[in-house]
Amino acid sequence: MTVTKLEDITPIGNRVLIEVAYEDELFDRETLLVRPTKRLTIFGIVRAVGPDVTMVKPGEAVVFDRWNQGQELKYEDRPCKVFVEDDIIAVVEL
Repeated sequence: MTVTKLEDITPIGNRVLIEVAYEDELFDRETLLVRPTKRLTIFGIVRAVGPDVTMVKPGEAVVFDRWNQGQELKYEDRPCKVFVEDDIIAVVEL
């Protein structure tokens, strides 16, 4: 599914809309926690949250379980996913 504006999406319940990012887009080379040999899509920026979400808020960088597929969306050729809040592993301080 391709979306024209992320603002048009409001997750329901305890779901979270995350714009997928890569480590090198979130951190500079000096602060990488993990230096993978290939890009892993386990980081993202929270773009919207449902009304029952309590642990994260829009704009926060998060780590999510890369094995969980979530519901995939595309926004301006950027991958986005909708996850249940419990699939988020950690909030990353940038």
